[in-house]
Amino acid sequence: MAVAAPVGPMCVLCVRRTLANGRGAGVATGVGIATADAIFATIATLGLDGAARLLSALGTSLHVVTAAVLVVLAYRTVSTSHATAPHATSRGGAYASALGLTLTNPATIVSFATLVVASGVSPALPRALQTVAGVFAGSTAWWILVTVAASTFRVAPDARTSRTIDILSALVFLAFAVAELRRIFS
Repeated sequence: MAVAAPVGPMCVLCVRRTLANGRGAGVATGVGIATADAIFATIATLGLDGAARLLSALGTSLHVVTAAVLVVLAYRTVSTSHATAPHATSRGGAYASALGLTLTNPATIVSFATLVVASGVSPALPRALQTVAGVFAGSTAWWILVTVAASTFRVAPDARTSRTIDILSALVFLAFAVAELRRIFS
């Protein structure tokens, strides 16, 4: 849960999808994020140095891709906003886009590698699998909690409120895109 909990663009995406499309879209988004977390935990716990080095080497490219995806999300959030009904997101699409976006974040693999080293997790298969299962379960639990909390506040907003939520979400996505690009130059 500790790695999944920080508020970032994925949290904004999960909350927005929950508010706009309901719990199913929020949970699918969260499970997509949790799947990516499990993939990174697998790489970190099994000591797949080659994959970790590749992700690290692709860092600059991945920051650019992440920023571009966030800009597209911002654009789509504002341009697909409808005055009468939210833009429908399929659960499969919500899962796949969250998985893909999370996998473009090289900082996540560093977080997991640090966590694994600090906790002394052995690369032995049974212990590694327990760690990966724990990461997936903890991350999934976090995103379900976020979804339930967001859906608690879900009411049928009027067109103006929906538009305001969409604009604020788009601005947050753009701010995170700028932060991704700043990482390249820092």
